[in-house]
Amino acid sequence: MSDLWYWNKERFISLIIVCAYLVIALFFIKFSLIATWISILLYLGLALLCIWFPEGMGSLEYPSGPEWVRQGLSRCLRPTPCFFVRIGGWVLLLLPIVMGVVNFLTNI
Repeated sequence: MSDLWYWNKERFISLIIVCAYLVIALFFIKFSLIATWISILLYLGLALLCIWFPEGMGSLEYPSGPEWVRQGLSRCLRPTPCFFVRIGGWVLLLLPIVMGVVNFLTNI
């Protein structure tokens, strides 16, 4: 089995969380709201991509620093470290839970 599809703990836990989000969304969001469903799927998909494939997502090059303005895009492109991409994916994935807890605690 290739390393690309290796199911480690992070992938399994993140997939369970995404499935839980989708089951909860089934109860609270109407099927007729297509734009809402698309935005939810894109949001969760981005989080899963960052967690599952941090090397690929981190290798997407982006302009950084003030050199970009002076020298153009070709001289200042840097990959993002995999660790930060994976942490960003977990932050994206867990942010709705944190927001729900904070909302619940402020409304008590």
